[in-house]
Amino acid sequence: MPVRRPEPDGLVMIFLHSANGIQTCALLLDLLLAAARAAST
Repeated sequence: MPVRRPEPDGLVMIFLHSANGIQTCALLLDLLLAAARAAST
């Protein structure tokens, strides 16, 4: 088994991935809020 050592590129990819996940979560929250508003009116 090759030894995996941390590389700058890997850290950048992890950062981008987590930022993407945060954006997706915000989008889902937006959709939930919109649905709640539509249901309440």
